[in-house]
Amino acid sequence: MGVIGLAVFVGAINVPRLVVAGLTVALHPAGYLMEEITEQQVPNWAICHERAVIVVSAATERDLGVIRGLTGNTVGSVIPVVALVQSATLEILRDCLHAGAVSCACIDWDTGDVVHVLEAAARRLVCVPVELLESLIEMALRKSDSVTDVCSDERSWLQALASGITTVKLATSIGYSEREMYRKLNALYKKMGVSNRAEALVLAARSGLIGDN
Repeated sequence: MGVIGLAVFVGAINVPRLVVAGLTVALHPAGYLMEEITEQQVPNWAICHERAVIVVSAATERDLGVIRGLTGNTVGSVIPVVALVQSATLEILRDCLHAGAVSCACIDWDTGDVVHVLEAAARRLVCVPVELLESLIEMALRKSDSVTDVCSDERSWLQALASGITTVKLATSIGYSEREMYRKLNALYKKMGVSNRAEALVLAARSGLIGDN
């Protein structure tokens, strides 16, 4: 990759340096440039790097708080956040998604698998283990009654999100500001009894709110 302007920047927060070094080497051929940053640096860093992904070590409850803080503001909502965990148990992975991460990767995974997760996140795609997806579906089934209050407009939003549209483009298409769109979607997720986009789409698909049409 010879054009820096086309690079995807990966900001690493609290990630062990040996892991950063390994991922830096693995990501570079695909055009991903990794650098260590702090939570406080994210706003300015995001301004400088339009195409970006943030990786946060999720070893402690404090780390989950960092993810919540990032995904709870406009900057963190626009830039995908991937949680890097030390143990890929279903409980830990669910906690990371509930905190707002779009995907999770385990520090013990093959570097190529971690790169795959980051590449998916950069394209606004969710990449999680099958077991976790099955667990999310099971949780969604227990919440199926919560979809009865979803109005036609909210259903159309979910259908658009399922098709792969970004939240920013969705806001533009229906005349909302980016900030207002995030508020409305977060309110919808809360009404549905879920914590994030991935869970909302699983629940909506299983409940028949959205389909292939």
